[in-house]
Amino acid sequence: MSTTTHAPKQIDPSASLHAEALGRAKSHGRLAGRRIIVVGAGQRTIVDEDPPVGNGRAMSVLFAREGATVACIDVNKEAAEDTVKQITSEGGKAFADIVDVADASAIGPSVERCAKKLGGLDGLALNVGISSGLSLP
Repeated sequence: MSTTTHAPKQIDPSASLHAEALGRAKSHGRLAGRRIIVVGAGQRTIVDEDPPVGNGRAMSVLFAREGATVACIDVNKEAAEDTVKQITSEGGKAFADIVDVADASAIGPSVERCAKKLGGLDGLALNVGISSGLSLP
């Protein structure tokens, strides 16, 4: 039995990600003409030199890259609009709708507004969590 130890190799996190997730893949148009609402489409400000992309923004951008028109719903206007800017800067179609989904009575009207503006609705991506402010144990 060998007692030689080897230093662990440097791990490149992007090596395990697909080109689509890295924003490097050519669009296949898999969602061309689709109309999708993404709830929680914004990205919170993260103090980091190279912050990761949050799930809501990542889904929104990927759906748009694949040809969908995306309604970006978020409670934070600036975050939702930043997602829309990223999508439109890449030639995609998106708009923001600002809603606090913690208010159940606001959800239906938001979906109706978005569906009307989209000209119909083909899908929903619900990426939202509502916290009561409790810390993790």
